[in-house]
Amino acid sequence: MQLLQENTLGNVKGAETRLDEAFSVIEQLQIRLEHLTQHTLTQGQVEQAQAQAHAQAHLDDINAQLNASLGNAHHWWLRATAYEQQLTAIHRSTSWRITAPLRFAARVIYLPFRTSRSTFSQVLRRSVPHARLWLARRPLIERPVLAILKCNPWLHSKLSNMHQATLNPAPETVASDLQHGVIDHAPLTQRGRTIENALREAIMKGQK
Repeated sequence: MQLLQENTLGNVKGAETRLDEAFSVIEQLQIRLEHLTQHTLTQGQVEQAQAQAHAQAHLDDINAQLNASLGNAHHWWLRATAYEQQLTAIHRSTSWRITAPLRFAARVIYLPFRTSRSTFSQVLRRSVPHARLWLARRPLIERPVLAILKCNPWLHSKLSNMHQATLNPAPETVASDLQHGVIDHAPLTQRGRTIENALREAIMKGQK
C-alpha cells in the first residue's frame, strides 16, 4: 500500500514537471509570437515610410520643374515687355518720325526686287507725289532729311532720279498710264506748284 502511494506520488510529480515544461514552452512561444508580430508591424511601417518619402521626393521634383518653367515664362515675358517698351519709345522718338520719308523711299527703291516692274511703276507713280508733298509741308523735317541724304550719295541719287521721272514722265510711261486709266500728271493748283517748286529747290540744294 505504501509502495502504491509512493508510485502515485512520483507519477503526480512527473506530471507536474511535464506541465511546467509545457507551460514554459507555451510562454516562450507567446514571447516569440509577440516578437514576430512587432517585427512585422515595424517592417510594414518602414516600407510605408519609404514609399511616402519616395512620393514626397517625386512631388518636390515636379514642383521644382514647375517653378523653373514659371520662372522662365516670367523671364521671357519681362524681356518681351521691355522690347515692346523700347519699340514704342523708338516709334515715338523724333528721329523715327524724321526718317520716315527715308524708310518709305527705301521700301520703294527695293520694291522691284519683290514685285513685277508694272506693279512697281504704279506704286511709284502714286507714292512719289504724296511723299514729296508730305516732305515739302514739313520744313523742320526737310532740312535734317536733306542733311542725311548728303551723307548717302547713292540714296540721294536714286531719289533725285525718281523725282525727275515723276516730273518728266517718259512717253511709254504716259501711254501706259492712259491704258490703265491712271492720270497723275494733271495740272497742279497754285499751291501745288508752289510746293513743287519748293521741293525742287530743296533737292537742287541737296545736290550741291
